Amino acid sequence: MRWILGLLMVLLFTGSTPVAQSFLYELDGKPLFSMSHPLGWSVVVERSEELAAKPDGHALMPTLITARPSVGQLWYGIWVCDKIDDFDDAQHYLASLTEHVFDNVTPSKFETGVYNGMDVRYYEGTAVYLRSEANATHRENVDFFAAFFKPGDKGMGIALYVGLPSATERYRDALAQSLQSIRPVVAAVRSYE
Repeated sequence: MRWILGLLMVLLFTGSTPVAQSFLYELDGKPLFSMSHPLGWSVVVERSEELAAKPDGHALMPTLITARPSVGQLWYGIWVCDKIDDFDDAQHYLASLTEHVFDNVTPSKFETGVYNGMDVRYYEGTAVYLRSEANATHRENVDFFAAFFKPGDKGMGIALYVGLPSATERYRDALAQSLQSIRPVVAAVRSYE
């Protein structure tokens, strides 16, 4: 009986590890990859049909999945650009989206390889975030990571994190786990063959 009470006390005071929330990313109605985010994070899925078309008649924006904790200044989003099939084009695409938002982008880490069966290119570093507010631009130092991954034969996945150094320090492990959870859906890979 004592060991049962001891076990209950340990469980009460140590708590349990939160289970992650899982999400499935679809492209053209077909599952492409799965991922998870920490329990308790706010996750928003904006499907391409819900997003406004880009100017000059370009295609609709891709489905975007964003996740953030309730505390901490950060932005973490994942999407697939189905018009891009290689890492260099993905890097130029991301730079074109962010060129007026960031200054002094300084990569400090660069890796390539295969992870969960996908070709991956990963950058990490710092930048200056240019935040415009009523006739003034404020500059904030931020950390970033950008991961490009190939979950199938069509398109390039992009995971982008931008946050204040305090948020990076606090959530680095959770962000790494979320990034490492990205796995291609085998049926989706076959559907593009």
